[in-house]
Amino acid sequence: MHYSSVLSGTALLLGPLAGTTAVWADDPIFPYIPSNPNNDPDYYDITNPQYGGSTSASAATNAAAINAALNACSTAGGGTVVIPAGIFQCAPMSLNGLSNVNLQVDGTLQAPDMADFGSNPAGSYYIYWKYAYNDMLSGSGTIDGNGASWSGSSSKPKFINFSNGQVVAVENLHVQNTPKEGFTFSGSQTADVTFDGVTVFNPSNSPNTDGIDPNGNNILIENCNVSTGDDDIALKCSPSNVQNGCNNIRITNCTFGYGHGLSIGGQTNMGLTNMTVTNCTFTNTNYGFRLKAGKGNGGVVKNVTFSNCTMTNVSTAIVINSWYDSGDHYGHNEWPPNGFLHGLANPKDPSVTVDEVNNTDAYPFFDNISFSNINATCAGNYNVAIIYGLNSTPADSTDQPPRNIDSISFSNVNLIGDPSGSWGADIYYASNLDLSGLNVTATNSPNFEEYGDTFVPEPATASVALLGWAGLLLCRQRRKPAHAPVPLSSHTASG
Repeated sequence: MHYSSVLSGTALLLGPLAGTTAVWADDPIFPYIPSNPNNDPDYYDITNPQYGGSTSASAATNAAAINAALNACSTAGGGTVVIPAGIFQCAPMSLNGLSNVNLQVDGTLQAPDMADFGSNPAGSYYIYWKYAYNDMLSGSGTIDGNGASWSGSSSKPKFINFSNGQVVAVENLHVQNTPKEGFTFSGSQTADVTFDGVTVFNPSNSPNTDGIDPNGNNILIENCNVSTGDDDIALKCSPSNVQNGCNNIRITNCTFGYGHGLSIGGQTNMGLTNMTVTNCTFTNTNYGFRLKAGKGNGGVVKNVTFSNCTMTNVSTAIVINSWYDSGDHYGHNEWPPNGFLHGLANPKDPSVTVDEVNNTDAYPFFDNISFSNINATCAGNYNVAIIYGLNSTPADSTDQPPRNIDSISFSNVNLIGDPSGSWGADIYYASNLDLSGLNVTATNSPNFEEYGDTFVPEPATASVALLGWAGLLLCRQRRKPAHAPVPLSSHTASG
């Protein structure tokens, strides 16, 4: 972990005092990229004769040129590899163990269509970047996935994956038309990741084309613009993506277009702790904030705050769903997928015993979730918000929350339903909710429906103190070291 606890000019990590919970307040370490030899920006240009890349070369030749330039750069101590202006066809690439390099895409890197994709050295990815250390992917150009050619295929590749990357940044790139998820992360060592100024654009009817799916520790996503056919940004804390959970995530000043908005889940098995989302806008998204998991794919999600966000023409603004991807055994799946329908309650909801500490059945837990200064106008005949817990009893009532959804608070949250037909906030099986700052306007009354012994005061008479948590962020500091960070002893360039 990379924390600073000095007051002046740095960040402050606060402890759990006076109703607050410890909050991560420092940005990830940012890569330090050395200058090229002789300060020549074109020293590692892939079109240099020793590398052989060109706009007329084959996809395989350009992939080999990029690999050769990156390896030469990394071996020499680092620098910037340039893909200049122009359209470069490029085959799939597997990059392994690079350090102190910046792959700067100023032209267009064009993936082959499905028919010409051929044997894939990157496995199930277009670019598989393993054990990146102090590396960047940047530039003013575009990486195009040629996704339309994969329509109907059951073997679409994910686009760009960083596996066990540490001190990694993606800046200013435009990524479009990915066959499947755009950016994904995997492995147990992922840490200190920054996205800044990145645009991800996929058609709204392209399935499974998530924009950015971060995992790991110490992640910052800022100033990004994402429109996709699935989750725009999603934290998927599954064993296949991350082995040690997700911790210390900050998403700020981002623009969400069409797609499924900002999600946590639907797999939260490995847990997520300390996440802040601030100053974001959502326009024409199916959802705004969507926390989702079901039995078998659940873990503990806690200490999450959403603040100062605006939503326009979203279907359902806020979702906390414990039945995600549970099939129709109890009739709770999210169909139609564009928003939540009113009246999902089922009298056959099973009574379950849940154990947040020894969660052998992988139930979802959502604890200490705070919403403040959120303004949303919704579109369509859907619920403006839904909180759906389990009909649960804790295994140990002395140190576990009464329900699997516990301590949710709202402060100055204003949700306005579609005037031509909409539903308010439906709440099922939750505990310790403060709704005093939640203001709902919907055409179908009542604006609030509570089911299953939900423990919450009536909104009109709520007078309880804040039961959620307030994250306090005093200042922000991007740490650009004067030299490359020293690799961790656990960091290897193999596997």
